[in-house]
Amino acid sequence: MAFDLTYEVIALIDVWVYSILQAGSVVILAFYFADMIFMIIRSARRIHNLCLTGTIQAPVSFFDTTPLGRLIARFATDVTIIDTQTLQFLNPALQMLFNTFVIIASIAIGMLPIPSAISLL
Repeated sequence: MAFDLTYEVIALIDVWVYSILQAGSVVILAFYFADMIFMIIRSARRIHNLCLTGTIQAPVSFFDTTPLGRLIARFATDVTIIDTQTLQFLNPALQMLFNTFVIIASIAIGMLPIPSAISLL
């Protein structure tokens, strides 16, 4: 007895394959985003530690001539730049992740049984 693949069954198989590929892309994107976030946090800590170490190792004459407000402003500027670039990275990344979830939801809705497919099963 040969199994007859009708158009509806082939379309259902295609939807399952596409769903599996989309789920795989979500997993890969999640690892990519997590890695990028950890790298951003690590770089922010490193830049802050380098600035702090350089400031602490400065000679006393540097603190006599440099106002405290300028030192605080410099640290605040560095942190602001890192935070701004983090948001610039995360905005498109989160939008891409949302689009992927919308595609998966569309596939799930498309996989709902239709009367002609139910009669084939």
